[in-house]
Amino acid sequence: MVNLDDLIAGMAKSVAHMIREDIRVSVVPSSEPGNVMADLDEFRHALMKLMNLIVNARDAMPQGGDLTVKTANVDLDEKYVRQHLEASAGPHVVVSVSDTGVGMDR
Repeated sequence: MVNLDDLIAGMAKSVAHMIREDIRVSVVPSSEPGNVMADLDEFRHALMKLMNLIVNARDAMPQGGDLTVKTANVDLDEKYVRQHLEASAGPHVVVSVSDTGVGMDR
C-alpha cells in the first residue's frame, strides 16, 4: 500500500528546483487518504511522467503562473468503463494537473 498524497507532497519538494520563482505550485490532496495498492517500480515510472508533465507546464508559462496538482478518490462506474476500455470499475485514486499556461494547438 502506498499513500499517493504523501508521495506527491514529497515530489512537490523536488519540483521546486525545476521551476522558476514566478510559478506558484499548489498541491491539493484529497480529503481522504489516497492509498493505493501499487507496484512501486511502476508507480515511480508514473511519477516520472508526472514530473515531465510539470516541466512541460513550466515551459508553457513563460511569464509565470499557477500550477496545481490535485488528488481525488473516485469510483468508476460501468458506463465510464465502457467508454474507456483500459479502465476497470471500482475505487481509484486520480491525479490531475492544471496550469495557467498558453495551452496547445489542436
